[in-house]
Amino acid sequence: GVKRINTGGTTDLALMPGGNVGIGTTGPLNKLHIALDDTSTNTVLNVLRLYRSTSGTAATGIGTGIAFGAERNADIEGIIGSIQGILTDVTPGAESGALAFVTRNSGTDAEKMRITGSGNVGIGTTGPSGLLDVYKSQSADTAAFINNVNSGTAAEATLYVSNAATGATGTFIGTGGTGFTTVSGFVQDGGWVGTGTGLSGGLSIMTR
Repeated sequence: GVKRINTGGTTDLALMPGGNVGIGTTGPLNKLHIALDDTSTNTVLNVLRLYRSTSGTAATGIGTGIAFGAERNADIEGIIGSIQGILTDVTPGAESGALAFVTRNSGTDAEKMRITGSGNVGIGTTGPSGLLDVYKSQSADTAAFINNVNSGTAAEATLYVSNAATGATGTFIGTGGTGFTTVSGFVQDGGWVGTGTGLSGGLSIMTR
């Protein structure tokens, strides 16, 4: 039958016959099901906390994570990836942290994306220097795509760069309808390159 741990007349933990464990619920739907009930209607509350300590002196890079795996063959576990919480500054009262996303490729785990404490996002770099920093070193095409797969005549795909503080509507590169912009910088068949008001110097496209 169901095994329960009760305090104050309330079931705090329930172990179901099939092996599901419920914390805060007597009807766990998964192997671990954690539920929290309170009176708040518009806040976010943490219901799970992972903590790691060390017998040494904590330093930059210490952290904890959640690993994902699945059977690859004959009950042998294959690692898929992990999400890691990392302290990047351990100064008491001034701690900074980052979230790192790790995936396995050809048997090797490697960090693929990081969100820093300041909110910068790095893809291919652990030290993004801007809000979005995409880095790759390879003797091949390195590309980022903005695809609108809708075939309607009003469909567009546009990249905007703007600065509202100067009253500029921005610099933009885009395609409309069946148009496209070639990688060499030529705008053809419905594509456009433009600059908004408040910008000086215009936009230059250079090829090598």
